[in-house]
Parts: sequence; C-alpha cells; structure tokens
Amino acid sequence: MLNKIYPELAIGIDIGGVITHIPDNFKFADLAKDSHLKITTKPGAFEALRRLVTEKYHDNVFVISKCNDLIEDRTKDWLIYHRFCEATGIKADHIIFCRNNPDKAEICRGKGIQTAFIDNRMGILKHFQEVRRLYLFCPDNDEVLQHGGYDPYSNIKLVNSWAELLAIELAPDKTGS
Repeated sequence: MLNKIYPELAIGIDIGGVITHIPDNFKFADLAKDSHLKITTKPGAFEALRRLVTEKYHDNVFVISKCNDLIEDRTKDWLIYHRFCEATGIKADHIIFCRNNPDKAEICRGKGIQTAFIDNRMGILKHFQEVRRLYLFCPDNDEVLQHGGYDPYSNIKLVNSWAELLAIELAPDKTGS
C-alpha cells in the first residue's frame, strides 16, 4: 500500500564506500591502468542490492555517484567488469554520475526518490530535505564529526553493514513503505 505523500517507493545509493570498499587514504588517480577493476565490494553488497530490487523497490533503484570524468570512466569499467547490472538487477540507465555533492539531492528530486538514500558521508546526506530515510553507511568518524556529529533523533540512521540495512528496509511495516 502506498501513501499520498510518497506515491512511489524509490531508493538512491552511492557507490564508493557503500557498494565498493574504499581503503583508507585511497586515491583513484594513483591507480595503474586497470588496477581499479580489483576494487572489492562491501560484504554482501550485490546480494543486498538484488534483494532491494526484487523484494521492495523493483525498477526504482538508482545508483548516484559524485565523481570527476576520470573516476566516472573507471567506475563504469568496474561496473561492467563485475557485471553489476546483471548481478543486482539495477538498470544501466539508473546509474547516474554528477560532479558536485549537492547534485545528488537534486537528482533525487528529479527522479522522485523520496523513500530512502544511502551514502557513507554525512556531508552528502545533509543536502537531502525530501527523502524520508537517510542511511549513513559505514561512515568515517572524522567526517561525521566535521559535520556536527551523528544525531540519533534525526532522519539519518547509522548502519554498519548491508545485513543491518536490509533488516530495516525489508522488515514488514504497516505503511507499506
């Protein structure tokens, strides 16, 4: 059952630090040709994304990543190499790149993503006004502190694994959202 305020369930998800594991002090620009393909995923990421697609959000799962041209090209290579769309069920045209952090929230507005967004950076989530559930996924504590710390009473929920996120997102609820 959908409600009038949020007519369609839709979720946005960042790539770096959420889907992929980015080691501390990692710099994409320092990578040798094709070594970016060896970047690993967060444990359970592909399986969790597949479940979000099949069990709840269906065609309304969007991957939204802020990066420069070089990183966009390397990320696209990575997605193809790891057969991301086939493994997760997320449509290729639902993978969107932008150049500025606030653009993620604008893209969500344009796509009608009002249910949930997942990012590993507090500074990104602070740009979202219309999205009901914001997930701060395995954040860097220093970055969180730079943005005023974590407030457990806000609409930003701290999660530390895909299993924890799925337990929340796929739990039965009375509103249907």
